[in-house]
Order: sequence, then C-alpha cells, then structure tokens
Amino acid sequence: MSKPKFEIPLTIDPEHELRFVGPFNRSVVTIMTLSNNAAVPLVFKIKTTAPKRYCVRPNIGKILPLRSTQVEICLQPFMYDQQEKNKHKFMVQSVLAPMDADLTDLNKLWKELEPQQQMDAKLKCVFEMPSTEANAENTSGGAVGCGASSAGGGNAVTNVSSVIAEGIKSETKLSSNEKVSFVANPKEYSTIKKTYFIGLKFARCH
Repeated sequence: MSKPKFEIPLTIDPEHELRFVGPFNRSVVTIMTLSNNAAVPLVFKIKTTAPKRYCVRPNIGKILPLRSTQVEICLQPFMYDQQEKNKHKFMVQSVLAPMDADLTDLNKLWKELEPQQQMDAKLKCVFEMPSTEANAENTSGGAVGCGASSAGGGNAVTNVSSVIAEGIKSETKLSSNEKVSFVANPKEYSTIKKTYFIGLKFARCH
C-alpha cells in the first residue's frame, strides 16, 4: 500500500547544494530562498558544521503562510586549495508554529519544541573557481591597465622627441662651421634624425 502524499511545508531553493563561486580571497555570498507552503506560520533555524567560516542572515526567523524569505549566507575569505576536500554542510530546521506559540521570542520557542516536531533538511557546500571566460575577462582587464602604462610611455617618447626636434631646429639656424661642431660625426646626426621620426610615429599611434 502506497503512502499518502502530502505537501512539504517548507521548500528550499537551492534544494541540495549551496554553491560559492570564487575567488575566495574576499567574502562570497550566496542566497537561499525558503518558502512556506502551509496555511499557518512556519519557524526556521539554520545551522552549519563550520560556524566560524560563515555569516548567516537571518539564522532564525518565521515565514507567514504561503510566503517566502531569503537567507544570505556569506563565506568568509580563506586560502582556497582545490585538492582539499570540502565537508561543510548546512542544516535547515523548520516547524509549523503551534496555534498558541509566542512568535515574538523564537529562541525560547525552539527550546520548548520537541525534537520529533522538527523537520530537517541538509545541504552541502560546493566551492567553485571562476570559469575560463571570467579569467579571460580578468586578464583583458589587466591588459587595459598595461595599455594605460604604455600611454604614459608614449608621452615619455614624445618628450624625448620634442627635445631632439629642438636640437634639430637649433642646428638649422647655425652656420656651416657651427654645424660641424654641433654634430662632428655625420652618422651621429643621421641616428638623431632617425630616432626623432621613430619617436613621432610611436607617439601618433598612442
């Protein structure tokens, strides 16, 4: 004989796993949604096997009939090791509020409840590193910063080029004898002019 079907008072989303997506050198937040499917208020309480690693808001509360509430679970920063096996778990305890229950002091209510009145649901924690696409975006973001540095380098080249240009302009105003003293070696003069035009071309590209 099959067991009679009945609607579960509390629906949890996600149902089995809480996923945290890195990087984990900062706080990572995931959301759990609790829905009360019953016609009476429901009280819940959330526990974890690693209380020092998480901050849960709220960790205890009530849900009105046919309403939902969201729970924010914040994973504290830590050194992530992909080889380390994660055993963190969460447990959501819930109970349909008795008709004469005082819902203004939920901690007191939980102490008065019998264990057989409570419903438990367990979820395991899953740590995930960002996708390859996200890493590519981060890399491209870094390239933008490098580009900004290159732009600064372009300004430096422009400054050097302007100095060379001033030298060439000054050189054109000198007499033929003074030109020889300014650039004694013709090859050296050719190198200066070549550097000047390369500097101008680089500055225009940036």
